[in-house]
Amino acid sequence: MRQQPSLALGLSLAKMALAGDDSKAAMIALGFAPLLKQFRPEDWPLAREAAALLAAQGARPAALQVYTTLARAKAPTPDAYKALLTEARNTADAAGDLPLSLDFGRQLNDLNMVPAN
Repeated sequence: MRQQPSLALGLSLAKMALAGDDSKAAMIALGFAPLLKQFRPEDWPLAREAAALLAAQGARPAALQVYTTLARAKAPTPDAYKALLTEARNTADAAGDLPLSLDFGRQLNDLNMVPAN
């Protein structure tokens, strides 16, 4: 028996709700995502998409919780991780969360630093 809600199902339900112009139902469908403390590697892209959807619907604090959890997880690729940090920083800026924006920005800068030989 599954102990954690399915991100794939939640995301599908949210998209269907949005297609029917029901943003409240979409947010309810993804309401569990910010509560998750970790994501399986195969769920990483789904969680990122859920965070972006939450942010686009104005649920920025919930999106930031998902982004924060994702930032601690192993990304599928370095480019995906950089894109995630950029999205997360932009969402934190839009939410007015300066400390979190600075933290995501610092992580992004750390990735972009080239080690000296």
